[in-house]
Amino acid sequence: MVNMADEPEIMRWELQKESRCYNCHKDAIQIIQILPTETTVTCSNCGARRYYTIHGIYASDKKTSFEDTRFKRKYDRWEFIRTARCSNCGNKTDHEIVIDEYRTGIVCPSCFYTHVYNISMYDKPKIE
Repeated sequence: MVNMADEPEIMRWELQKESRCYNCHKDAIQIIQILPTETTVTCSNCGARRYYTIHGIYASDKKTSFEDTRFKRKYDRWEFIRTARCSNCGNKTDHEIVIDEYRTGIVCPSCFYTHVYNISMYDKPKIE
């Protein structure tokens, strides 16, 4: 019999962050949905949505920095911790999640298994 608690968890997370919206420029709850192939950030005030698609998954021998100095950021960098079982090493650990306007990164601190999502599209709702 398989113990489901020992199986790797499928990454399907929903997070929230109050922050200034890229579109309406108001402080509002930003709803973040993280799936295996994409991440979306949706403003609860105006409905504007940013899409990040998977760019790569890899394991490293050291922690990767998601600070990209090529771009000057206009908005805050968001950092979260989410406990999950790593699909690479199988350890249940606090995964580090970093989101900025250009990319999303998720890192297992046990084996440095990393998911990288790059911004692919920005969709703002039509004003009626």
